[in-house]
Amino acid sequence: ILVYIAEGTAGLPVFSMGRSGFAVLSGPTGGYLVGFVAAAYITGLLAEKGWDRRAGTTVLAMVFGNIAIYAFGLGWLALLMGANKSVLAVGLYPFIVGDFIKMALAAILLPSGWRLLKFSRRRAGDLSGGQTGG
Repeated sequence: ILVYIAEGTAGLPVFSMGRSGFAVLSGPTGGYLVGFVAAAYITGLLAEKGWDRRAGTTVLAMVFGNIAIYAFGLGWLALLMGANKSVLAVGLYPFIVGDFIKMALAAILLPSGWRLLKFSRRRAGDLSGGQTGG
C-alpha cells in the first residue's frame, strides 16, 4: 500500500480515475488512502493470527479494516468540509453497499481458498509418496 501511495504521489496514474500527484493525498480522498495503510496493517495482523481461515472471523477482520479506512477518510473529509451530516452523505453512504458485497464475497472465497490450498497440498503429498518437501 505504501508503494501504491508513493507511485501515485510521484505521478503514476494509479489512484481512482487515473489521478495522481500530491494533490490527491491532500484532497478529499487523501484520508482514505492513509486509511488503506492502517487497514492493511490491521487485516494483515489478524490474518497472521488465523482470522482469514473462517468466514466469521474473515468478516470481522474486514470490518475492522473498513473501520480504519472510514475513520481516516471521514476524519480527513470532515476537516476539509467541516463536520456535518454531508460528510457521511458524500464519504460513507455511497460506499457501504459495495463494501458489504465485497466483504461477503471475500468471506466466502478466502476461507474456501485456504481449504483448497490445504487439499492440494495434501493431494501433492499423497502423489509424492507422503513427502511434501520443504
